[in-house]
Amino acid sequence: MQFESIMRQYLVVGYLLIALALLISCQPEDGEDGVSGLSSITLFSQETPGDNCQFGGIRIDTGLDSNSNFTLESGEIGDTKFVCGGIEDPISKETRIVLHNNNSGASGTSGDNINVYPAIIKFDKRSWDNLSSIIYTASIKSDNSGNRAIVDLYDATNFEIIENTELSTSSTEYVNVISDNLLDAFPESEIDIHLRLKSENVTDDNVWISNKSELIIKQINQ
Repeated sequence: MQFESIMRQYLVVGYLLIALALLISCQPEDGEDGVSGLSSITLFSQETPGDNCQFGGIRIDTGLDSNSNFTLESGEIGDTKFVCGGIEDPISKETRIVLHNNNSGASGTSGDNINVYPAIIKFDKRSWDNLSSIIYTASIKSDNSGNRAIVDLYDATNFEIIENTELSTSSTEYVNVISDNLLDAFPESEIDIHLRLKSENVTDDNVWISNKSELIIKQINQ
């Protein structure tokens, strides 16, 4: 009987060792780190009278911040447009500027983390003649209807949220939130603008931003 008891103990230990070996062999291998998304940045500058704009205007350069230094360098410029002005060259009534573009994907955050998307460099509302309104729009949602997804525009030059730019929703489906007219909220100076996404509750519930977020500038032709 003592011999049988000892053998049973050996068998139990053997089964445990086999189970442990199988468990270790089933562990997944470490995967490769994902590629971080790149922010789209828009850079504004004055365009002097010349071939691009007979009476001068605004140059708008856009591109991806490939080295993530919150600056649009010459080698990162992917597209350039000109908004020209003058008596003989009337300026556009509406200009749409991309703040952030997720294309067909989405990016999110949770807890007390804040996602920051560098958006516009050297924006100055004084560069736009006969302004009637500045608004912005973003597509956001929350995974939990008891939580709220929040976006705002951040003045990275003066380190403060631009007044009245905080928009939110508790919808679990993407909602296109739109601001009021922010013309008076923007300072009379040149600033860098970041778009920010955050969660109202410090929980593990994710909030998301998708599609295209835009700053929409409207002017009155005279």
